[in-house]
Amino acid sequence: MTAEAVAEQPGDDWQRLSVWSIPHFVLSRIAKYTQALIFGVPAGFGVSRTDMAELVWQVPLVVGIALSIWSVLQFVFTRYRLTAQAVEMQRGALFRRRINLTFERIQNVNIVEPFYFRPPGLAILSIDSAGSSNDEVEIPALSVGAAEELRTYISAMRRRSAGDHAVAASKTIESVADVSQTPSDESAGEQFFQRSLRDLVIHGLTNNRAFIAVAGILGLFWQTGLSTTNIVDSLGINFDVIIAGLSLVRFAILLVVALILSIGVLALLSVLVSIFSFYGFTMYRSGARLVVKRGLINKHEIAVRKSRIQSIRLSQDWLDYLLDRRNIYLEQLTHGARGEQPHMSKHVIVPSVKLSETRIVTDEVWTLDFVEQLQFTPLHWRWFKKWALINSMINALVLMMIVFVWQLPAGFTAAGIAAWPVLMALVYMSWKRGGLAVVRDMVVVRSGTIGINYRFFPTSKLQDVTHMQTPFMRRRNVSTIEFMTAASKVKVPYLPSDFARQVINFTLADVESRPRSWM
Repeated sequence: MTAEAVAEQPGDDWQRLSVWSIPHFVLSRIAKYTQALIFGVPAGFGVSRTDMAELVWQVPLVVGIALSIWSVLQFVFTRYRLTAQAVEMQRGALFRRRINLTFERIQNVNIVEPFYFRPPGLAILSIDSAGSSNDEVEIPALSVGAAEELRTYISAMRRRSAGDHAVAASKTIESVADVSQTPSDESAGEQFFQRSLRDLVIHGLTNNRAFIAVAGILGLFWQTGLSTTNIVDSLGINFDVIIAGLSLVRFAILLVVALILSIGVLALLSVLVSIFSFYGFTMYRSGARLVVKRGLINKHEIAVRKSRIQSIRLSQDWLDYLLDRRNIYLEQLTHGARGEQPHMSKHVIVPSVKLSETRIVTDEVWTLDFVEQLQFTPLHWRWFKKWALINSMINALVLMMIVFVWQLPAGFTAAGIAAWPVLMALVYMSWKRGGLAVVRDMVVVRSGTIGINYRFFPTSKLQDVTHMQTPFMRRRNVSTIEFMTAASKVKVPYLPSDFARQVINFTLADVESRPRSWM
């Protein structure tokens, strides 16, 4: 279906999905519940050692059959069409649901090429809305050329709905016929930034998330009632025999080696995830949008309209701080249904950027001096006093529990005492990191503990500014400001009240005197 056909016959041609969408539905559902499947392994192992061992094979068989039937029904009852005003999709066998996603509500139009679609040359067209994730549209098993055509048409209609219809739509629709002969790098625009394999390895090492997965697996593993002793015995390992012949020094060395190996395995896992996710990461500029290509097994091509970016976050963990690196998050619209959490998938992540390279990325959206050189108004010293007192009380309570309730050895008491200056140092660093700066029409918030984080946005992106002050804070003439954009909320506590009022008055006056679109 070409863009011209859609434009000429809006509303008449409901399109069926390709039969290749059936394996996509199966695999995507399996991927969605991978975590639950992993959590079910310990339970399955325990059941296999009981009288209900046959359920270990029956349950997956039943689930597989049910999943296959569900996927076929999804294929049969899913339809989509593009009209002159919106992308429409209807799906569901028992409960029919119809989505009408108007062009002005469309945020991103992405092309994803999962590994199982690469041999037949197919792709998924993912249409991301600026509202609830329930209103997003995904059209699987399109040919790559058809996906490009539809994305081109949708991009043209988005610009037309924004008021640039005469030139933008006509030029784009005229170029649709040449899409299949145009190299993808040229259609993406001009390349201006990319990440090497070395950068991705550093990103994996400095942003280790493997600990979360391991903690979740162990937590559910313990809930199954299985004993680690039983599993170790079933593997034929006898730690009593191994440890009996070791001296205390050798035993300590063994523990250190085991710890190092464990950290190494987790770091390797994190590096592999980083490479699989961001391999070939390249950014292109193309008029009013940015295009990001990445992925090793599943290739992603993400087109982001610059006007949809609501704020930019520069994030730095402690290892990033030591290596002079940071991650850049281009935060887009994340308004959803009531109670719905913001989706990280709506944020574009630029991994492991050197501090000197930051402006290469950020200046594509908004021009701002190096944030490290800005003059920030710091948090009031009473913030440090408050949290130092709270942490000291918690530390003292834990020490009393160690000594008088749990009656642990003296080494635990010494560790608790040694922890107090560490806590004070962390609170002090958090206090010194906090601050707020307003440069021209740009609001810049600084935070962090060891690493330094920044979030900045123009006043035109503000949805709400809240001034908060408790009776105690009022007596001390300090205030808290909360800024809300369509992407996030950011709170700056314990600022001097006079400065806080000046910032609020300036930002609101700037929004009123220079009305600009926040989308």
